Amino acid sequence: MPWLPLPPIFHLTLDRTMIVGRAPVFFHTELERTMSINSQIASHYTTEGALEQLDQQLRAQGIDPEHPTLEALAPFDNFHSRGMAATVDQIELADFPVGARVLDVGGGLGGPARTLASRADVHVTVLDLTPSFVEQGRTLTERLGMSDQVDFEIGDGTKMPFADASFDGTWTQHSTMNIANKEALYAEIHRILKPGGRLVMHEIVVSTSEPIAYPMPWASTAALSDLRTEDALRALIVSSGFRELFWEDESAKVLAFMESMRNSPPLERAALLGPAFQQRLQNFNSDLAAGKLAVIRALFERDA
Repeated sequence: MPWLPLPPIFHLTLDRTMIVGRAPVFFHTELERTMSINSQIASHYTTEGALEQLDQQLRAQGIDPEHPTLEALAPFDNFHSRGMAATVDQIELADFPVGARVLDVGGGLGGPARTLASRADVHVTVLDLTPSFVEQGRTLTERLGMSDQVDFEIGDGTKMPFADASFDGTWTQHSTMNIANKEALYAEIHRILKPGGRLVMHEIVVSTSEPIAYPMPWASTAALSDLRTEDALRALIVSSGFRELFWEDESAKVLAFMESMRNSPPLERAALLGPAFQQRLQNFNSDLAAGKLAVIRALFERDA
């Protein structure tokens, strides 16, 4: 993600799903460990007064916070590699049918979900771990008059609160980097998808065995991060009952976008994430350029 000088590019989207992962302390039960990791992840992504700061910055641009547009919100709610342009590319790749019901796993504030609902005429449910993001996402969706197209649920990406075969499609966009139990994640996505349903992804993977530099935008330490290699991730998804339709490493495209945005004004959204976020962006940029990380986009279809 073009993170120097913080242009609209990383939908870190303050989106997180439930994490079942590692922790440097001892717990009496797996549930206690999971709850501790979830708390740390939610804390990592929470910024006090974020919505109020967003409103102030919109007003400074001459935009009424109560009546924004998707484009006005994009620098704040499509904060991922290549920003809203990447979201539009994913919408075209997914090619969901009109009226489809789509689940955005880890959709945070709901920027991509609202863009998807608007452009593809589908209904999107956002599942996210962090209560403040769900609350703020609902508020922004109401302001856009899209509450009938996009709804939000607080929940666990590895134990989803939905019935079997209840969605036509699923979407993940820079939202799985913290999820250690990816086996459970993709098993759950398979379960809630209808036969033939599609999974569209825009994610980050590791490219080498060399250690990456923390903190990263999605994790302050390695204990809160779980990245797989391209080969391992593809094999896992196929073994979970999916057929690969498309896979692309777009790291070069992201790096080119970074360079084109180098002299852009600072991203408003960065102010909402606090001063420490600058270092996280720099670490990501460096490791992506060094080939330690890669940004991929992919499309899979659930078996019949």
